[in-house]
Amino acid sequence: MTSSLLDTPQAAGAALDGCTMVDMEFIYRPRPLEQRRRALFDVALHLRLTELARQERAGVCFLCADEASAASLEPLLKVFASLRKVHIVVNPPIMSGADGSADRQTPALAGWENPTTWIQYAVSDRWARIRFALETTSVLAGAGYVVLAAHDALWGSGLLEDLISFSKGRSAGGLPAAVSPYSPWHHSSVPGAALPQWGIDSINAAFGRDFWMRLRLTRGSHQGFWGKTGLIPFQMSAEILRRVDLRVWEDDLEIDRAVREAGFASCALWIDDPLLYRQSLPIYNQEDLRQVIDRTIHYSLNIPASPPGATSLILRELALPLRMRRRLDRRYAAALALVERTAEECVSAARSRIERYGMSWVDWGSYRYVVRVGDPFVQVWFHNERV
Repeated sequence: MTSSLLDTPQAAGAALDGCTMVDMEFIYRPRPLEQRRRALFDVALHLRLTELARQERAGVCFLCADEASAASLEPLLKVFASLRKVHIVVNPPIMSGADGSADRQTPALAGWENPTTWIQYAVSDRWARIRFALETTSVLAGAGYVVLAAHDALWGSGLLEDLISFSKGRSAGGLPAAVSPYSPWHHSSVPGAALPQWGIDSINAAFGRDFWMRLRLTRGSHQGFWGKTGLIPFQMSAEILRRVDLRVWEDDLEIDRAVREAGFASCALWIDDPLLYRQSLPIYNQEDLRQVIDRTIHYSLNIPASPPGATSLILRELALPLRMRRRLDRRYAAALALVERTAEECVSAARSRIERYGMSWVDWGSYRYVVRVGDPFVQVWFHNERV
């Protein structure tokens, strides 16, 4: 009912006033041009907005990299007339001279091409949008939830009601819990997207190595808030912002820490039914797979280990039931072999960079993320080719 391009959290909050559910969609670039990738993006977004539109007072806020990204969404939004829609351009701030002085030599020290043409940013683009999202919902009055969703999250009918009920049943500190769905379907097929089965098998094998995850989530002994889809009560937003450190790369884990530190609860609801909730990544070739694995390994590089990256969930030792499955299930064994071979290559490359430069890095989206062993904070760089 409302479609506008705004520029401040206060303006966005005013435009969304009265909503009790606000979905924050992070749009890093225009809709994909390649047919299969566009189909995947479109189906996933359509499913999320369809489920959102089932809520009585719902709105969606598109936090976009630029106006072209916002405009590219318009053909998809015509069927969602009941949703209040807001479009905003949000990007990370450039690191100031005083704050960035200690890191200015990174491009030269790391041997990057044209080191003087690299720009350092204060936070990741995802953190910039999370901050804007929480600043927006912190000004909304009354009870409600802000939803942070990833592009590969596919929602089914009834998911949000289940999560809200789960949240209210696990209140702490005077507020319902921050909650996330957790699915063993880390990757799945999508009509029209022509995703290769080997990629689906590989991602599911890579992220399904923790056989006891369901038990640990049920007991509340593991991370409860996840970046794929997370619901946060409006009233929790400001307190989270006061406590999170935006220099930490793995933002969902940092949000989870801040929620618990504030005395609130964070919980994950295990969902077996792929029609209710699942994920689907744009894995079409070996390079797509390598990028996902490489990024995941770099998440754990800040933790001292030998070799670097050894603490990553991608390299976690298989429990006995999964070792037995590996022996009996050839397809599963082939997927594990591909994942482990790719992970070993990524770890080897990271180790070489650390030995040579004292740091390693991975390119993701428009940015390069630099990690040092033992340093909890990530550096964010962008190559300005126009310089």
